[in-house]
Amino acid sequence: MVVVFQPAFNGAKNIYMEIYDGQDSGWQEKGSWTVSAVANLGPVSVAPASGTGSSQSFSFVFTDPKGYGSISSISVVIAPTLTAAGSCYLYYARANNGIYLANDSGTAWLSPKNGAVQNSQCSVNAQAVSASGSGNNLTVNLALSFLPAYTGAKNVYIQAYDGQDSGWAQKGTWVVP
Repeated sequence: MVVVFQPAFNGAKNIYMEIYDGQDSGWQEKGSWTVSAVANLGPVSVAPASGTGSSQSFSFVFTDPKGYGSISSISVVIAPTLTAAGSCYLYYARANNGIYLANDSGTAWLSPKNGAVQNSQCSVNAQAVSASGSGNNLTVNLALSFLPAYTGAKNVYIQAYDGQDSGWAQKGTWVVP
């Protein structure tokens, strides 16, 4: 018999057994089992998770129960609210280690030229993009600079895609002085 546990049913469990053959044996504890939490596709963290500065190298971590190699792309938005327009909205394609930045209206992707890509909010050093994977986790490192007009408190939102969309999650905050 194969038993599949729901994700919320994780942790240490006892195994009880009972038999009935005209008489009831009563429940008896006969073992234990630890149910592992099932990892869902999605954002895990950003480091640093908070801070202040006009430039920073960020490390973004994502997980996929099918393994990190299943993650085809990740997206990052650094803005006061989750919006493509007027934000630092980045798209990373794992297959070609390519980084793309949304234009100011958030309607098209800008490709790197001379090693960098920039809109009115931020720029990213395309030559400093790196990614590594281990088990279920993919880590993407990006070196970002925020332009002088893009000051104030920002939230850091991230998502992953592996054929399915993880959905956006806020994983940090950043203040551009």
